[in-house]
Amino acid sequence: DIAPFLIGRDADDLETLWRIGGTYFETLQDTASAVVPMERMTQLAPHDVRAYNRLLRIYAEQERRTDILHTLDRVAAIPNLNRKGLLYVAQNYERYNAPGRAADTYRAILQDSPNEMGLWVRLSNLRQEMADTAAAVHALRAGLAHQNHGLNPSTTPAWKLTVRLYDRPGALDSLLAESPLDSTFIDHLSRIYLVEARHPRVAAEARSVRLNQALRLVNRLIGETPTRADLLAKKGDVLLASGNTGEARAAYRLALTLDTQAHYWLMIARTHALEGSFDQAIGILETLRAQAPTGSGLFPSVVFD
Repeated sequence: DIAPFLIGRDADDLETLWRIGGTYFETLQDTASAVVPMERMTQLAPHDVRAYNRLLRIYAEQERRTDILHTLDRVAAIPNLNRKGLLYVAQNYERYNAPGRAADTYRAILQDSPNEMGLWVRLSNLRQEMADTAAAVHALRAGLAHQNHGLNPSTTPAWKLTVRLYDRPGALDSLLAESPLDSTFIDHLSRIYLVEARHPRVAAEARSVRLNQALRLVNRLIGETPTRADLLAKKGDVLLASGNTGEARAAYRLALTLDTQAHYWLMIARTHALEGSFDQAIGILETLRAQAPTGSGLFPSVVFD
């Protein structure tokens, strides 16, 4: 056995220890002897992740899950471990079926990197695996809040998962019963429902479900702050998408009593046009065309409507 001789002879030389461990593990396939120099390396250089990585491979071959998790715990405890190291630990916790430890490690990464939406989604999935749906939802909402609830390629997976979680029986009721009400999240979730409902490939039944969900959310927000014209206009948008032109027009008119935006008049004109009342629609559009500057964003809509 050459390990005791070499370790005793040059016990503090990391590269010697590394080569000895590699010889035992890779060449001689003596996993038991390979542990000795690797453990010595961790004592001499606890920040050298190479030794821990080889120990994980050794313990994996020996099917020693307890030792694998203990080794990962040791890596996770290294002071000031960087993001790459923490991510390595988290992924291996997942690999060896320790979702709680993995979730805690992802949380540690997100403390310093809260804009990594992929990790928030990963954390949410782990919480679901642990049957903690409330924590799964919380992770997604926290991640989306860091992105100002935007809808873009990086946040789309989180929004899709959020929608699926709120499709669970009673989930939307719980959201609307929260105190204090998370008005910002609810406002953006209603927008996501409306976006889904307007998708050209959405099935009629799914479209109806999304529009009803959006209307519930918007009505709850209006009940909380009835003087927000934008919410009344959003209600009009949902009703219009549902085909309820009369109710949509009423919502837009109510919005106009709070904020005389030309856009609300445009939407009222569209409700008239959809009902076949073209003279009324044209009358509104002619007025808007006279008022809208040609360089404004509203002008093309007025002209082509």
